[in-house]
Amino acid sequence: MFLAVLGASGQTGVHLVQRALDKKHRVLALVRDTDKMNGLVRDDSLEVVQVDVMSEDSIAAQLEGRELDVVISCLGRTDRKSREPSTFHSDSMREVVGAMRRAKVKRLVCVSCWWTVSWPQDGRPWWYRWFVQSGWSATHEDLAEMEEFITMSCTDINYTIVKPPIFLTDGPMDTRELKAAQLEQVPFSGFRPSLSRANLARFLLFILGTTKWNSRKVAVL
Repeated sequence: MFLAVLGASGQTGVHLVQRALDKKHRVLALVRDTDKMNGLVRDDSLEVVQVDVMSEDSIAAQLEGRELDVVISCLGRTDRKSREPSTFHSDSMREVVGAMRRAKVKRLVCVSCWWTVSWPQDGRPWWYRWFVQSGWSATHEDLAEMEEFITMSCTDINYTIVKPPIFLTDGPMDTRELKAAQLEQVPFSGFRPSLSRANLARFLLFILGTTKWNSRKVAVL
């Protein structure tokens, strides 16, 4: 399989690229700064190219003519600790989808987050509402807009929106069966649900081998 990975130099992206290469997939790493990939991945076959993720033309120039099977987006804000409003996720996804259409790539997997939409049955605890309202509400609103764009305007794209908990760790990849649900969360116990970025990367690759989550949003833990 030939994968294009956006945000390949990020914390989740590096795990995804390395695991994909270990599985003998071809990988095209699309990054904003190629220098950031230096020494992060142990495989000389990796192709790294620079793109402007806010430019359909820039992305399309790297996708066209490659016969890619899927685009996987692990994009995140470079100023992710900022509490200022942002439209980074929704704006960049519009450019990515436009480039995919030009390159005739029909499969999209992207990373979002739990609880971007409030469902009566989502079991959102009081502390999470406080946490989001105290600094993450702008990011969640942007991710919600990104999800709405994909689900409402991308009927020609076979998408999967993967929603991990907001607490991602640097823990190792393990062999446990990850839990997945077509909800805003996965039922959990304890105070702070978390998932390692390595396991998130494992799940992103896993769903490429199944049709179960085609054209769906899926929460994972």
